[in-house]
Amino acid sequence: MTLQEMIDHEKDDSYNAGVQQGIQQGIQQGIQGIIRTCQNLNQTKETTIESLMRECDITQEEAEGYIRLYWQEENVTG
Repeated sequence: MTLQEMIDHEKDDSYNAGVQQGIQQGIQQGIQGIIRTCQNLNQTKETTIESLMRECDITQEEAEGYIRLYWQEENVTG
């Protein structure tokens, strides 16, 4: 393998890694958007978990994990 072929191969790997990272960021943003929308529509966590499972084709455990990460609890001041 020539030096140029090695450089080209490395660029391809970097490009593919970048694409994969971009896809993952897009998925995360989509999941956050679903959770935020469900909250804005006053849906429960349970209903939101069901929506995530259906729309994102993920397990209940994965959906619950995303709820723990992104669900915005209301600030109660008194």
